[in-house]
Amino acid sequence: MRRENEEESYESYPTQLLMSAMIEDLKARKGVEAAEEGIREQYYHAFNPMINEGFFADKVVIVEGPSEQYALPIYADTLGYNLDRNNISVVHLDGKGQMDRLLRVFNGFKIPTYMWFDADKKSENEEVKDKTLELLELLGTPIEKIEHIETKVSDKYAILEYDFEETLKDELVDYEVFLQQAAKTLGPSGKPLKHRFIANTLKRRVDNGESPEEILPKTIIEIVKKIKESSYSSSILQKLV
Repeated sequence: MRRENEEESYESYPTQLLMSAMIEDLKARKGVEAAEEGIREQYYHAFNPMINEGFFADKVVIVEGPSEQYALPIYADTLGYNLDRNNISVVHLDGKGQMDRLLRVFNGFKIPTYMWFDADKKSENEEVKDKTLELLELLGTPIEKIEHIETKVSDKYAILEYDFEETLKDELVDYEVFLQQAAKTLGPSGKPLKHRFIANTLKRRVDNGESPEEILPKTIIEIVKKIKESSYSSSILQKLV
């Protein structure tokens, strides 16, 4: 059951993702015959309790890793759009390998879903590059080669030319200073906590009167705007001709 806000009340309606639609989609995309048991096994491993919270959200944002998951809600709140209050769930998968499966399922249940991932143009891993191209094709904007990709923030997805860290380096003048402050404050810590520290530091500056448009990463500002505007439009599951 899904629930939507209709003026001053809520309207509930049933949704169903048929296994037959998933099997047909796989055959249409790759010409592969699949059994229901095989489909269930593949998708079962793509979901966990953290990701499953997306089924209870009004919108879902799928990101690659914890850095984006930690930082995005802070940037959104800084811009006056609190994700929790708007029942928006941000889920990550430690990479883009399963992102297409999550998108098919959430989209199949008509849950507005926004994707944010990296092009990883500097990566030497061909599987990672192939997955990037596969995601772009799934999202309706196929590109032949990784070298042709540039940072793009669209209505359905955002792709960074390299990765989140490189984007912050390019768009934050004091990025290295922030990293030093994070190391001094947090001690030994990974990138996700450092990126959350940076986001909180910038939020405090905005709370103290600085303009968010002047100090926040411009790409993040655009991503938050697109998430706010995102809605369900149509199914991405392919059908046999």
